[in-house]
Amino acid sequence: MGIQYHELNPRRSKIILNDKEYYLRPFDLAAQVWCYEEFKTETEPNGIVALTKRLEDVQDIAAYTKVVFHLLEDKKDFGIYANFINEIEKNGKYSKTIELYNALVESLGVSQPQIDKIKKELELKKP
Repeated sequence: MGIQYHELNPRRSKIILNDKEYYLRPFDLAAQVWCYEEFKTETEPNGIVALTKRLEDVQDIAAYTKVVFHLLEDKKDFGIYANFINEIEKNGKYSKTIELYNALVESLGVSQPQIDKIKKELELKKP
């Protein structure tokens, strides 16, 4: 089940905030190294594994917004992560979170057909 590593095709993705387009760079080796260090915990020393577990919960907004901010090509409008979160919350609490999550998934290299395949597999497993 799921997606195999060799099936991923990381690519640049787009989000829109305040009617302005921002781009996320593809999730590359440098991003993996950053995540490995950024998300490791005492109980899970591999930050990639810890992040993967957190990303499975779409409601864990802090996990994916942090990665999205890290992958932003142009941060000058926000400066720091806290300002980025304030901007996201400006038009209602986390009004852009699904768009951010989808952009992250695209940057990771997961395509819509792959997402549809996973959904179908999960539906088949339901009792």
